[in-house]
Amino acid sequence: MAQTTWSVQAIDDLSSIEAYLSLSSPRYAELVVDEILAGVELLGNFPEMGRVVPEMGVPNLREIIVKNYRVVYYLNFQDEVEIVTIRHSSRPLKDTSNPFG
Repeated sequence: MAQTTWSVQAIDDLSSIEAYLSLSSPRYAELVVDEILAGVELLGNFPEMGRVVPEMGVPNLREIIVKNYRVVYYLNFQDEVEIVTIRHSSRPLKDTSNPFG
């Protein structure tokens, strides 16, 4: 099982997503956050399940899609996954100040 860590950026992203969605529906915000967390939990067992981020072309920089969000992670080794950022699919990843967290 891979160890999963979160970058400060990813924690901030998740918090911002929850805050924004809570403005219109606290229940929906909770559901989306829970689904994102469930997706991240799966990475612990299946770290290579995500695809390589197309616009970056870095083999160990991968992503899973949860709802309308891209959960971007870096696969350091077979036993370590770092969640780098969580972006709405309408926002380009290249706008991220530091894609490696």
